[in-house]
Amino acid sequence: MNASSRGCRAGDDLFSAAQRGQVDRVKALLAAADTRNVTVQEEMLAALCIAIRNDFPGVVRILCTTGAHFGLAVQKYKITFRYPLRLSVAERGNFQPIHLAASTGSASCIDELVSRFQVSAGARDEDMDAPLHWACRYAHVDVVRQLLAVKASVLDENQQGMTPPHLANLYNHNRIVAALDV
Repeated sequence: MNASSRGCRAGDDLFSAAQRGQVDRVKALLAAADTRNVTVQEEMLAALCIAIRNDFPGVVRILCTTGAHFGLAVQKYKITFRYPLRLSVAERGNFQPIHLAASTGSASCIDELVSRFQVSAGARDEDMDAPLHWACRYAHVDVVRQLLAVKASVLDENQQGMTPPHLANLYNHNRIVAALDV
């Protein structure tokens, strides 16, 4: 087995452990890895994404702590996914892990990112959407409450001049409108 295939296998192991929420396994794999290596950093970012999607704040903590020297908790990246009520696939870019946590309903990961890694609840993506915009768009009431608790602003406007309450109303998310209390 050559070095490149060993790196790929280690990446698969890291992703798999993050996907299952195996904190000790993630910790062991990272201890054996050279986190200054760009390939390892990309593997860590993929593992972070799946840990957030599966709501494993312990794994998020380990990955962000280990990746602190290259800013894993605040690194910006692109992803392709569907918006609610849209027929086309949209590509979103220049967003941080906190945006992904808001879109997937991971309030515990938001808490971890904000409290432990000082990620801003008002971070903006390339369309000037804050995490609260994402949570309102995807109707995650617990995330909306968590973001409001860490001082996210309901007055933040995106490039289209829409605030989070505008999005909640646009998508007819009445529970979100009520949680925003505007």
